[in-house]
Amino acid sequence: MKDACLISRGYKQIYQTVLGELWVRSIAEPRQPAEVVATDLKECNDATNRWSHEGWKQFERCMTPRGYGVSLH
Repeated sequence: MKDACLISRGYKQIYQTVLGELWVRSIAEPRQPAEVVATDLKECNDATNRWSHEGWKQFERCMTPRGYGVSLH
């Protein structure tokens, strides 16, 4: 929940996915509440194929339409 809270306040935060660490930040205005961010992070993480080298792109494609920026660094 700490990550979701920071992301909801506009910080770029490292989030631990099934694939490893990714940077996530909210780009939606107004920013989503922390509970919404936490739900989005979990749903997109659960939908990511952990056995694919393209998995982080799946996570990014899930998060982007929800109002987030995702990057490896």
